[in-house]
Amino acid sequence: MGGVHLIVGVCLLTLRLHSTHSLKEKRSVIKRLVARMQNQLNVSVAEVDAHDIWGKAVIALSTVSLSEEVIRGIFQQAETLTEQVPGVELIDVSVSLL
Repeated sequence: MGGVHLIVGVCLLTLRLHSTHSLKEKRSVIKRLVARMQNQLNVSVAEVDAHDIWGKAVIALSTVSLSEEVIRGIFQQAETLTEQVPGVELIDVSVSLL
């Protein structure tokens, strides 16, 4: 790519869902959060673990940029969006830059 140094960022958010009591409720909460992140942050987002546990979710986000600071800023915004959801507790964040 002619000297362009792209950085790929991957962020895993582990969530505890206090207000869900069924997988159907969990899917509803996660679906809204994923859509909000996609629309507001322009990132790729997917639920990647704990699919059958209604009180827990693991969401992965990824983005590409020329700047590590931009990626970290986007992931910080994702954390903020997550913390704004009633009944959702952010219990772990893992960021990898490639």
